[in-house]
Amino acid sequence: MTWFAGSDHAGLSLGRPLVALLRELGDEVIDLGSHADTSVDDPGYGADVGRRVADTPGAFVRCAVVHDTFTAEVARQHNNANVVALGARVIGPGVARPGP
Repeated sequence: MTWFAGSDHAGLSLGRPLVALLRELGDEVIDLGSHADTSVDDPGYGADVGRRVADTPGAFVRCAVVHDTFTAEVARQHNNANVVALGARVIGPGVARPGP
């Protein structure tokens, strides 16, 4: 599976471990940044992820803000979401990590 990852400077602490986990699981991850902890304008990274997903043949973009595995599962089941937005200042890597 191919994933597109993007975050602002505040999201690095959450994004880096998730990117590493997905790669460990054998998935391809295209990390679109940010790659530094200096302040950046975050909407551009989300827009870039959305464009990359939309450019994938047969793909659509349905994004959901999720706070845990339950909200992620419900967003997928009920809204067919294929993009998630995670708040690094709201949840940590342990909550964002998929279940066992």
